[in-house]
Amino acid sequence: MIDTDESSFDQNVQGEVPVLVDFWAPWCGPCRALLPHIEKIEEEYGDRLKIVKVNIEDWPAISARFNVRSIPTLILFSNGEEQGRVTGPTPGRLKVSVEQWFSELGLDAQGTAALSEVDAPKQKSQEWRSFSGDEAVKAACLSRWENAKVPSISNAPALILPGDGADFQDVVGVPAALGAILDMMWILQDSSDPSTLDLVHQQITHVVRAIPVGVDTGSVPFAFLYDFVYNSQWNIPHYLNDETAVDLLAQVRALHDRERADQAVPEAEWEKLQREAILLDQADDGGRASQALEELAHPLCQQPAMLISKVVDMAIRDFDVYPDWSREDGALVLLANREDFDAAREKLGDKPKDSAEAERWSKSVDEQTRQARQNRRLAEPELWGRYDAWLVFRMKVRLNIVRHIAEDLISRLSSLGK
Repeated sequence: MIDTDESSFDQNVQGEVPVLVDFWAPWCGPCRALLPHIEKIEEEYGDRLKIVKVNIEDWPAISARFNVRSIPTLILFSNGEEQGRVTGPTPGRLKVSVEQWFSELGLDAQGTAALSEVDAPKQKSQEWRSFSGDEAVKAACLSRWENAKVPSISNAPALILPGDGADFQDVVGVPAALGAILDMMWILQDSSDPSTLDLVHQQITHVVRAIPVGVDTGSVPFAFLYDFVYNSQWNIPHYLNDETAVDLLAQVRALHDRERADQAVPEAEWEKLQREAILLDQADDGGRASQALEELAHPLCQQPAMLISKVVDMAIRDFDVYPDWSREDGALVLLANREDFDAAREKLGDKPKDSAEAERWSKSVDEQTRQARQNRRLAEPELWGRYDAWLVFRMKVRLNIVRHIAEDLISRLSSLGK
């Protein structure tokens, strides 16, 4: 794995050996999270694949040249020509994409590593006992949460409830998946609107209050997620129109039904469906169905936050329910925002290395971008007016989902104490 720059890039992507170029930046969390999986691909393919890294902060001209609009983006080159690209992939999607590109080039694409690299939340093997059966522990958890510094978005419930540095499962005595669901409720509110912060904070408080002391809550996360994904008003089947996707969803649900019946599901069966989801035709919906099914094709409590996030994404982009906005409109706004940002960067030059100067540079970029956006609003009031209306719809959907999660969890938790 080598770093490249403008002077060496063209030379680095030449040759008969395919080259995977990773466009990244030091501040990019998803880039850092994906790096170990890129290293695994490098190890797996050995001298059959070269990996080159482009820091877009240092070399923005390279990313502009290849129209890299978001990161992480990975592009495979063969003899200096682009073969394919993927943006923001899961580890599994990246692995399958590389295999597919190798196959298209007539090269050996057989890999050795497992497709799924996502670790499930660590669940303790013993029965759960909420708050260790101690009312005082529950009171302390509630006190910490109620006194959390609203409106800070960083105050995730799974961090605040157990106290400084303490383990959520050890202190609260419930599965990590339940903590992830609470965290997702907190993430879905609007951090710029104190009223929504207060509302969601109160809803999470009610959920925690509903947890009886000294009970086993182990069944709650799975039961909630199953009904949310398959039976709620935002159920995933509702958003799938393609026959192949619907059939694949039925296969995924069959595995979840086996989980529901306490039957073991071999990892190979999950991986088979993950691979089929990744290879779905992405032309019609920009890959949203493919991505949702990929995330769903895991044990249900393995990635609760991602699952909820995918359902939310489908709901806020349900243009049958909200026909005054479209995917094409969204692409226009995204392109405009990117053009304004690029124009500000070009005017101000590269980001300085000195931290104080870099902070001033970032503020200047933000200010110029805001001004450019205001000019666009004046020039195209109809488009931007519809965009603002869609943002209101988006927030309404998110808050409705948060309310549903709270009411569902409260009902399930309260029944455990009876």
